[in-house]
Amino acid sequence: MKKVLSIYFIAMIFVCNNSIAQISGTVFRDFNANGIKENITDFDENGMAGVTVIAYSSSGAIVGTTTSSATGSWSLPAVTSFPVRVEFSGYPTDTYSGPNGTSNTSSVQFISATSTSVNFGLQVGECYMSTLNPQVATTLFRSGDPILNATAGSRNAVPIFNFNNGSITSFTSALASDVNWWGSVGTAPTPTVGALASQVGSCWGIAHHKGTRNIITSSFLRRHVGLGPNGLGAIYKVPDNGSSTAS
Repeated sequence: MKKVLSIYFIAMIFVCNNSIAQISGTVFRDFNANGIKENITDFDENGMAGVTVIAYSSSGAIVGTTTSSATGSWSLPAVTSFPVRVEFSGYPTDTYSGPNGTSNTSSVQFISATSTSVNFGLQVGECYMSTLNPQVATTLFRSGDPILNATAGSRNAVPIFNFNNGSITSFTSALASDVNWWGSVGTAPTPTVGALASQVGSCWGIAHHKGTRNIITSSFLRRHVGLGPNGLGAIYKVPDNGSSTAS
């Protein structure tokens, strides 16, 4: 009798464990963008609260829904059959899905069995920039000798513009006048003059020094495009405020 009861008890445990099968995980801020949730002594990728988590069956029916807690953790204990599709949503508009890694795949994940590691990594824009419409700078090759030719030298060689600006509608016709070609043809505002061609000449490669707020670019040998005042091998420093005082 005792043997029968023991077998019955074990069977009941097996049935109960399967009936409360669950999926769970953590929504976290992937600060270093490696797709791995890291929590060590001097580096803690904290969780993100308020993210909606919904599980769908293979037929498309909702089988569970919840939101992440203050620590980013979430759980759906009512999920009893697999596979399921788990979708994460409701995070702020300036927050983006982080890179794939061992702790993150995407905002839509397909789960084939009970799991406690259905994680989702997010990156918050404000951690990397102070605005959602940051300034962008690039270099332009201006035909002619910028030192001897006043017209060539007066052209914008390092335009600065906002990321969300529109684009021109006709590149060819815009270049024909080469006066204010960003704004005169399309709807994009005219970029700020970072540096004139007479100040930097032909340049290629660009970087930004946040501490001094300078754009760094280097001279580059290009056919039909003259070099700047410091010749080949020069590295120019251009203030990012559009003051046109390259050095």
